[in-house]
Amino acid sequence: MNDPAPPLIPAVFFEDELDLKEEELLSAACRLIKKFPQLNGDHDGNITGRILGILDANVFLAACSSHKQRADESSEETRNRAQEAHVLWSNVVNASFVLVEPGEFDVPFKPYAIDALEELKDELGLLLYRHIRKGFREVRVSVKYEIQLKPWNHEEGKEANLDYLLTSLEQQLR
Repeated sequence: MNDPAPPLIPAVFFEDELDLKEEELLSAACRLIKKFPQLNGDHDGNITGRILGILDANVFLAACSSHKQRADESSEETRNRAQEAHVLWSNVVNASFVLVEPGEFDVPFKPYAIDALEELKDELGLLLYRHIRKGFREVRVSVKYEIQLKPWNHEEGKEANLDYLLTSLEQQLR
């Protein structure tokens, strides 16, 4: 007798689990920065890209460029569409900061219309979808640990991962 097939697990479950794991790593990195601020060093003047929850307009432009609405869409139309999407989703991400009352430290896991984000994924691709979800993750961590700047790897000019921060801490403690 054949066993029945196991129930299908929706992809959204895995995406949520991935978000939670990524959030745990970011939380650990931010807690290290909060405890050892010297690990984050001085900012290099370009602080905007380091603010938690800020969405990168270039990711929107790349998504719109690779997912044209029409074959004859002009580059100006593509830029305008990217800018509109960037402003819309930046406002949605930024609004999740104000969902939290003073003294509270918990942003809802999905403070957005799930259907709207799924529609965006279908229209503009997985890369942009994940970028926006990352923005929400960063807002939750920012609120929870009262930190505004991403952990930063000044040598490479990019966001620092947990391994980089731990290595830096080991070097400073020697």
